[in-house]
Amino acid sequence: MDNESEWATLLVDTIRRTHNLSQWYWELLVEFAVLWSHLLKLDPVHTLLIITSLTEAKEWSKLECWIGIIWMVFPREANSMAEGDLGNSILLLFRQRPGAVQKLEQWMERWSHQGFKKIPEAFKHICEQVHGAAQQDAP
Repeated sequence: MDNESEWATLLVDTIRRTHNLSQWYWELLVEFAVLWSHLLKLDPVHTLLIITSLTEAKEWSKLECWIGIIWMVFPREANSMAEGDLGNSILLLFRQRPGAVQKLEQWMERWSHQGFKKIPEAFKHICEQVHGAAQQDAP
């Protein structure tokens, strides 16, 4: 395989079939999304099924990667989904792994700079909520 699009497609197809890939592959897919999000072909309905599956399995590291990928591949759709299942999954992830918000913010910053794209307002809003909640919880 010579080009990034073929590798990204193969990786996405593999993840669709099994979620048992090691964390390294999920992070590789994040890197593809940061650099070439326009090449990733994902089905919005299927992405929610993967979120549900990863949440039920408590695969927080993989869920962290998948949520980042969704925001980079479907920024408009993710913006509208942030009030529903996606937003709930993000908040659950952040409750389980408070450090995930920083990692997602870093990925989104890289994605934004790499592709000259604007970070979705809903993503910023969720991160602000999490940061605000963390400050309230601090002693």
